[in-house]
Amino acid sequence: MLGETDARRADLGSGEPSEVEGSAGAAVTAPRPAEPDPDETRDVPEPPVTGDEAVDEAMARLAEAQPGSFAERIEAGEHAHRSLQSRLGGLGGA
Repeated sequence: MLGETDARRADLGSGEPSEVEGSAGAAVTAPRPAEPDPDETRDVPEPPVTGDEAVDEAMARLAEAQPGSFAERIEAGEHAHRSLQSRLGGLGGA
């Protein structure tokens, strides 16, 4: 079943109907979600300002990624996680 989930993820967002195997083994066509309107402007949330350059940069990058794709948001989240871990690790001797 894992492969079926992966196939569904790969198909998201193309706007084309997808075929998914139904419970009886027959293919079921389901509509795909519509792509966002490119003319629609999305607001970028204002990140908090901490005064710590590394933390502020990580939060700004995370906020800027919010209107982007799922992959862009995940990448920004992972970057923020690494940056914050690194910064907090450096506070141990303070």
